[in-house]
Formats: sequence, structure tokens, C-alpha cells
Amino acid sequence: MAEPSRVAHGPSRWGDDTVLTQAGATSAPLVPERRLSLSGRALLAELHEAMATAQAEVAAQRRPPSDANLLAIARSHHVLAMIAYEEALKSLHLPVPPRLRDDLRLLRRVVRN
Repeated sequence: MAEPSRVAHGPSRWGDDTVLTQAGATSAPLVPERRLSLSGRALLAELHEAMATAQAEVAAQRRPPSDANLLAIARSHHVLAMIAYEEALKSLHLPVPPRLRDDLRLLRRVVRN
């Protein structure tokens, strides 16, 4: 006789289309399998590219001869790109990587001063 299915479908904190599965008869906890919509993936890819571009611009502005005003502007754009990426992750109920969170905290302080 076939074992009853242990799959739950539906919305959850991991996104719109989440599948929770449990392997066989083990006592392993339910494991989320994230399935982002194409628009969510496209948004994250676009924002990640904007963040990388802004980071490259900061690196370029740090090379001699550097202009303090242009460097400040590049840093501001980088912070804004990081904030947009962080907010997109949160809106899709995805975790914010610790490195992104820490870098953003540091850059916010640098831009303020």
C-alpha cells in the first residue's frame, strides 16, 4: 500500500509558491523548497546587477585621481542599490544575507558622515 503524501502546497513566508516536503518515514523537519516567480527572480537579478554596478563605480572613484564629491555620490548610489535589493528580498520573504546586512550598516554610517 502506498504511503500517504507528505507534501503541502500553498502560500507561506517563503513566497507565493512553496512546497514543503518530508523525506520518507524519518523524523526530519519539513524543508522549504523556494520557488520564486519569474518576476521575482527578474527583479532580484536586476537589483543585484544594479548593486554590482554601483559597487564597481565606487571602486572606480576610489582610484587616483579621486574626487571626494564623486566618491560620495557613488557611495550614495551604492547604498541606495543595496537598500533596494534588501527591500526586495524582504518583500519576497527571503532572508537577507548577513554580509549584505553588515555591509549596508557600515556604508550607511560612512555616507552619513
